[in-house]
Amino acid sequence: MRQIETSLDRLETDHLDLLQHHEILRFDDPDRIFGEDGAMEAFIEAKKAGKLRFIGFTGHKDPRVHLYMLEIAARYRFRFDTVQKPLNVMDAHFRSFAHRVLPRLVEARIGVLGMKTFGGADGIILKNKAIEPIDCLHYSLNLPTSVVITGIDDQKVLDQAFEAVKTFQPMSEEEIPAIVAKTQRVATDGKYELFKTFLPFRYDREASVTIVSGAKSRSTKCRVVEPIVGQALPQKTTALGRCDSPRRPK
Repeated sequence: MRQIETSLDRLETDHLDLLQHHEILRFDDPDRIFGEDGAMEAFIEAKKAGKLRFIGFTGHKDPRVHLYMLEIAARYRFRFDTVQKPLNVMDAHFRSFAHRVLPRLVEARIGVLGMKTFGGADGIILKNKAIEPIDCLHYSLNLPTSVVITGIDDQKVLDQAFEAVKTFQPMSEEEIPAIVAKTQRVATDGKYELFKTFLPFRYDREASVTIVSGAKSRSTKCRVVEPIVGQALPQKTTALGRCDSPRRPK
């Protein structure tokens, strides 16, 4: 709750329209959030006090984690107002949020915030040259979303977004498969959706680790990291970590 108060002070406002639990990537995230002294207690307290209007969550790793978050919420008889997740032409082929999560949100009348329209800040989806930016935007706009989030970093990209809105028409049953088919060959292994496939880690706990450099070694306290969503560490990895200053090894 103190963090919410601090944010309100910094933003110089007395309430927020929407506050979301950010980056729900691991299967134990929902249990921590809804558990005793979890973040949800502060969110609900703030909402009752009129300091925020709506509550949601975000995530981009695996649709199964989103479904589990919704399951845990239902156990606590809580209904989210929004869910923010990847929705793009590549998603249709690999660990699809559109296929697995979106229907649940529509059925429950939960607001849908679509992100990663181009695969992230670097627009990696466009680098395969299989599809044009306008087609990407039109595909996402055609989904039952409340908002399509597209990063805008210059005038050209802003104009492109305006053009997509001006030219958008609901797609026919024939047009949707045609656009999705353009990316099928390059999308099935998730290499253009690195936010799903890149082996990510979170700094979760402190431990003593051994730093080895050539023939020398020493022990130090580090924040060690653990794989997300049950992904295995690379076979040759014995320890991964980040040593916090001033104990960071040189």
